[in-house]
Amino acid sequence: MFKKIVLIIFLIFFTYSCSLKREYPKPIQYTPKALSYYYYFRFLELDRKGKKEAIEALKKAIEAYPDPYLYIEGGRFYLRKRKLKEAENFVRKGLQKFPGERRLTFFLYRLYLIKDQKNNALALLKVYLKKHPKDKKALENLAVLYFETKQYNKAVKILNKISQKDATVYYLLAKCYIKLKKPERGIFYLKKAVQLNSDFLRAWAELGYQLELKNDYAGAEEVYYTLYKKGIKNDEILLKLVELNIKLNNLEKAFSFVKESKNFEFLFKSAFLFVHDNFYNYAEKVLNLISPPYPPRFFYLKAYLVYKKEKNTQKSISLLKKIPKTSSIYKEALILMGHIYFESKVFDKAIKIAKQGQKEFSDQEFWILEEQVWYFKKDYKKALEVINKALKRFPESTDLLYQKGMILYKMKEIDKSIKIMEEVLKLDPDNADALNFIGYTLAEMGKDLKRALNLINKALKKEPDNGYYLDSLAWVYFKMGDIEKAWELIKKAINAVKDDPIIWEHYGDIAFSLKNFQEAEKGYKNALKFKTETPKIVEKKLQRLLK
Repeated sequence: MFKKIVLIIFLIFFTYSCSLKREYPKPIQYTPKALSYYYYFRFLELDRKGKKEAIEALKKAIEAYPDPYLYIEGGRFYLRKRKLKEAENFVRKGLQKFPGERRLTFFLYRLYLIKDQKNNALALLKVYLKKHPKDKKALENLAVLYFETKQYNKAVKILNKISQKDATVYYLLAKCYIKLKKPERGIFYLKKAVQLNSDFLRAWAELGYQLELKNDYAGAEEVYYTLYKKGIKNDEILLKLVELNIKLNNLEKAFSFVKESKNFEFLFKSAFLFVHDNFYNYAEKVLNLISPPYPPRFFYLKAYLVYKKEKNTQKSISLLKKIPKTSSIYKEALILMGHIYFESKVFDKAIKIAKQGQKEFSDQEFWILEEQVWYFKKDYKKALEVINKALKRFPESTDLLYQKGMILYKMKEIDKSIKIMEEVLKLDPDNADALNFIGYTLAEMGKDLKRALNLINKALKKEPDNGYYLDSLAWVYFKMGDIEKAWELIKKAINAVKDDPIIWEHYGDIAFSLKNFQEAEKGYKNALKFKTETPKIVEKKLQRLLK
């Protein structure tokens, strides 16, 4: 055994002594590419350890064998460290080395977007597209940039250069045409987008919204129902289906969607939609689906519903009193309480609530509430006193100034009322109520009818279906002697507002001028039915007609 050990030791030493005499080969000469790989892996290791020297290793990799990907890696390195300028410079050097390289171009493009340098991004893509005019991604990105910089016609022109249009391109075209106020064209392309990609949810949602804007509720409902059938049953989609079916008077269908969610917010909003369209029974059914404990908003909506449905003042007020002062909607509850007392003609309590609100809150609503009580009681002097006090606190409130103008009109101080309404227009040139007031008052006075016409048309641009504005416009045309036009408009006004005595009196006057005595009689009788403030004048007109 010992001999064996000695032999092994002898062999080891013999081998070692021989190796001392051996010459090593010359160092291996690495190819540039291999050297580049070496430094690149060195960069990855150092970067993983968070070492600053990592970027130097990457630079050596590029020096050994330049490659576009390595420049992108450098851009990413600086981007992770939020050194955007260094990232941009690094990638720019890559593009100088490889002009028009696709990956580097798009990396720099995204970097410009991060830095919110849209003009630089635009310029970069334009240069790239000169060499690669059919690059779909570049064309799409350029179109998006034009869209975001509100150059919609240019965006359309670029998108039309794409020969193989997919759902995304059609969606972008639709968005451009919608911005160009060509919704029909937009809807056309949205339909093409969803035909090509039935799972394109954004396109479906936009299509539904655009159809809603066109008042095509049936079409919009069909779109949202398609999303629903695709399994998108979130509360937002369900609420849209509830809203649209209410508008289509499909109340049971609307309620069937309500029952699919137990979320309080969803149920509360659904109940509100039914209340808004005066479907109080369904609103009550929705509220019954809400389980206790009830938040303050529940009592608020319940109180409103009870008052509108049952006219039960006491029950409504008791529900509102359940809302604590610490609640975020306590102020709104107090305002509603005041209006319920006002509508129920419990004026002393309405004024008490108004006074309480004026002390506790800096809100003009409480001043308007008190003014409305005195206005309704025809104590215009007191109403004016309240408004003037409120205007000391809210001197530029167009709502308060408008109320003051109305009071002065009732006090027969017409010139002063017009002057106040002109103040409203200085503060808010598009105030539709003030525009209509001045226009109608000028027509009543038979003054400056052209201006009256312009003012009322401006008001109607904001609210084209407003029956009161349509009545004013009819009255201007009547005063201008265009009776046929006045008759056409007054009929529209009556369809919009069926219980206003002044509109019915105008209806009678215009019909009388056309010698349409049957309709004139109808107009005057309805003016009396709906409690005109000048019954003697209307009765005289009716008697003249009957003679």
